[in-house]
Amino acid sequence: MYLAELKPEKRTGYFDSYNALDEKELIQAQENFKYEPDYGERLVNITKIGIFVYDLKENTLNQLLMPNEKLFPTNPDFIDCEGNELIFCGFISDPVKLGILHCVNRPAKIFIEKKPRYKQVFPKKSQKNLRKMRKLQN
Repeated sequence: MYLAELKPEKRTGYFDSYNALDEKELIQAQENFKYEPDYGERLVNITKIGIFVYDLKENTLNQLLMPNEKLFPTNPDFIDCEGNELIFCGFISDPVKLGILHCVNRPAKIFIEKKPRYKQVFPKKSQKNLRKMRKLQN
C-alpha cells in the first residue's frame, strides 16, 4: 500500500471544442482550465493524492475510492491480517489547500474503511484480456 499523485484527467482544449454545437462540451472545456491550488512547500504541482494497493497474487494495482474528493490521505494501514479493512488519517482542504509539511496544526480526521471500494488501475481490462488470450495460445 502506498500514496501517490493521481494522474490528471485528459483535457480537451478550449479551441478543440470551440466548433462543437453542444454547450455542455464548451462549459467542460472552460472548466478544464480553472486554477486548482497545489499543496505548496515541497509538494508543488501536486493537487490530488490517492491510496493505492498492489495485489501480489493477482498482479493488480487498485486505487482506493476516497470518501471525499478534497481529502489528502496520510499514513494508510491495514487493520486486519487479510487486508480487507483500512485506516488512514486525512486532511480535508476546502476551500484552500494549506501546506502539509510545515503547517501541521490543521483539522484532521481518522477514516476507517471496513469495506473499501477500489478502482482497478493496472492492468486495464483490455490488457488483462490480451494476457489471458496469449496464455491460451501458448
